[in-house]
Amino acid sequence: MPDPNVATLHQYVFFSRQASRKLKAARIEIQRQFDRIWPGAVVNVSRFKRAHPDLPIPRPVVQSKPLERVSMRLLLEHCPNPYHVRDLDVQGIIDLFHRHDARCGPATAGRIWDCANNCLLRSPEVVAVYVTGLQQLLADEKHWLQRRRWAEEHLEAIAHVTPARHLLSIRGMSPVWAAYYLDLIGHPPRFDWADQVWAYVGFDTILKQSGDDNPDKQFGISRHGDPFYRHVLTWMATMVAGHHPTFGQTFIAAEERGKGIWGAAIHTAHKLHRTCFRLLLDDRSYRDDTHPDDFARWRNYWIAYRQHRSKKSPHPGPWRPTL
Repeated sequence: MPDPNVATLHQYVFFSRQASRKLKAARIEIQRQFDRIWPGAVVNVSRFKRAHPDLPIPRPVVQSKPLERVSMRLLLEHCPNPYHVRDLDVQGIIDLFHRHDARCGPATAGRIWDCANNCLLRSPEVVAVYVTGLQQLLADEKHWLQRRRWAEEHLEAIAHVTPARHLLSIRGMSPVWAAYYLDLIGHPPRFDWADQVWAYVGFDTILKQSGDDNPDKQFGISRHGDPFYRHVLTWMATMVAGHHPTFGQTFIAAEERGKGIWGAAIHTAHKLHRTCFRLLLDDRSYRDDTHPDDFARWRNYWIAYRQHRSKKSPHPGPWRPTL
């Protein structure tokens, strides 16, 4: 049975996961409601072109990830009614953004104004009803976002008095990710070895083929487990790789072999998971032989390498650790 501190950690992980699920659902409903208010303001352009190759390409307010864009957030919170946007004209939209300390030029303002004028709107009375509903959905989103932050603040505090503290000895590991990992493992001796956990979360490989004589055999992950923990393991690996050369070199080597960014993240997550599982099983911290100067040097090298992968700078060359 868990001790009180570990039980508290499990409880706040539950609260964090609950808030994340509710937050995701609230954001989906926000986009649906905004599409009722302002049809065409948010469109998946690439999917639209595949579905309707013979139609003109729409010009939405934003191209992707609408709820993460400053312009979209400002419209949602301060001017969601497209009839009001029509009355502002281009200069009025620019002034609206500037009043709320947001950047907006004539091109952005013109795109927003054209979208408001070209879309087929419902009557002003119906739009006003939908705007009222949108305000409630935004309040729900704010509530669940605050709830998740509250749970993560408690996880940051409780991680230091549970076995998750051993994981914090790995450079780049945050208390929240360490708490999530401990919640996954629970009592380490219930697993015989680390690969059982790997299969438990759905990272075990399965054979994909059509018939027994198919020469093009492909292996993929089963995805039988909880996707939340697969997300935890891959993001843990990505964050640690950016701060620790031991795991970062594994990530870069896998990516340069053609694994892709998520294939490299899974490959690195397997190594990091085996390390974390052994630390919890032995109840000890990570014995790091990395030279202290290498951590700062690696961070700069990692940033330079990511810029190279984005084709913004040349390759930084091979990594050379301090002797």
